[in-house]
Amino acid sequence: MDNIKLWGEAVNLVADLSQHNAAHDPISPEERIASFVETYKDYFDPADDFKEYVFVRFARAVAELGVLDDMEH
Repeated sequence: MDNIKLWGEAVNLVADLSQHNAAHDPISPEERIASFVETYKDYFDPADDFKEYVFVRFARAVAELGVLDDMEH
């Protein structure tokens, strides 16, 4: 897998979250982030792919903390 794939999916994730419409989207933002994290969990080594590792770890922390639960959708 190429890092470009991760960044493409990251851009799509951010766009999806910023344009999320709960009335028309059957997948919640939390499920979308969880799916992204599951795809890349333990894939990147911080010594080799630090930026990618940090982004995936950040997404995981957002999912674990339930940050989106406190925001309006």
